[in-house]
Amino acid sequence: MNKIFLNISNHPSKNWSPEQTKAAHLHGELIVDMKPPLIDPGASAEDIFNLAQEFILSVPENTRCAMISTEYTFTFALVSLLQKNGITCVAATTERTILEDKNGVKTSIFSFIQFREFLSLRN
Repeated sequence: MNKIFLNISNHPSKNWSPEQTKAAHLHGELIVDMKPPLIDPGASAEDIFNLAQEFILSVPENTRCAMISTEYTFTFALVSLLQKNGITCVAATTERTILEDKNGVKTSIFSFIQFREFLSLRN
């Protein structure tokens, strides 16, 4: 059974740079995209935790690593639950280059650098 690198973000892996794809394959043979849920800004912390518990029920069994880029409190809850299940969690790091044209319009270009692991709290 192939190990899965799970992409939990609104950025489909088909649009990733070759460098990012190569880095993901170091963690799993298959890259699987999972769109995160929309987070209600009025939701309580308990609501968010319950949503994360529900979300992990759909995580494929052979997931070994998950890249998570979602709303902050949902990310925290999801990382905590996934780590508890032995899944390594990472964030993509990027370098931003800002280009400004003659009219002052700015364009940001993000270049993938690495996946950085979320460290779990240790006793």
